[in-house]
Amino acid sequence: MVQKEVVGEDVKMSLILAHAEDQMMSTEVFKVLAEEMIELYKKVNK
Repeated sequence: MVQKEVVGEDVKMSLILAHAEDQMMSTEVFKVLAEEMIELYKKVNK
């Protein structure tokens, strides 16, 4: 979807697509936070 928009193609946005994109972004943020917490836990328990 993003690639299509970058090259100038028309991208139709729907509520379900917006929700899916939001879920993907939330998942990525949670993944990064979990990785940082694991690293912090390793440093604290040395």
